[in-house]
Amino acid sequence: MGYATEKFAKRLKQLRETAGLTQEQFAKELKVSRGAISYYEKGERTPDIEFLSTLYDYFQCTLPYDFLLGDTDNIKEEHRNMYEFYGLTDEACDKLEWNENIGNIISAILGHKDFNALERAYKGIVDHYKTFNIHEMGYVGFLISDALNKIIFDVLEVLRNIQFTAEEREALRIKYDLSDKEFEEKRKEWDERERLLKEQWEKEDEKLKEQDEDQNAIKYSAISKIHEKFYKTVDDLEFNRQFSR
Repeated sequence: MGYATEKFAKRLKQLRETAGLTQEQFAKELKVSRGAISYYEKGERTPDIEFLSTLYDYFQCTLPYDFLLGDTDNIKEEHRNMYEFYGLTDEACDKLEWNENIGNIISAILGHKDFNALERAYKGIVDHYKTFNIHEMGYVGFLISDALNKIIFDVLEVLRNIQFTAEEREALRIKYDLSDKEFEEKRKEWDERERLLKEQWEKEDEKLKEQDEDQNAIKYSAISKIHEKFYKTVDDLEFNRQFSR
């Protein structure tokens, strides 16, 4: 049994069992014979590119090829360097991609004058936590909490102020020839309109999602189980690595 075949055999069986499917069910989903699945799981045959492509597409291209082959346990290849260089997990990278404001918050925190105090407190825990008694741990916890409170307060104040600058507010008020009170009411009206539109889009998306899930129930159940296991495993491993350095 070749090395590549052996790794893939273990991975394929792991994926199928995690998805809660029998060999027969998995074969039906992938449109191959049950015997083919059995051969692949035993490592008695090397999968061809067509089968690998089918497997890749089945999981909606969310699992990279090297993960499917068993070459790596990294779920998101595009985030590998982000963890290697910055310690950012897949979940952290996803949040940054979906909400650019989080990047602004992180930048404000890292650039805060009190962030060095937070770093020193954290380094103290990492370097000496084994020798700390309960009182020392409590004091370090106080230092961290105090530094975080100052940082968070200042960051929130900055974010509140940059939502609308004084010049922007005045320009909008003049544009619509509104008093300050009228402008504030108008802004609330815009916010409410935006909220209703967003709510409508979310309902429509949810309806389409439900229809799609009904038509592909087995497939999505399998994908859900796979992601629940492997994404959580990767996050746990990354968390443990951070605190074992």
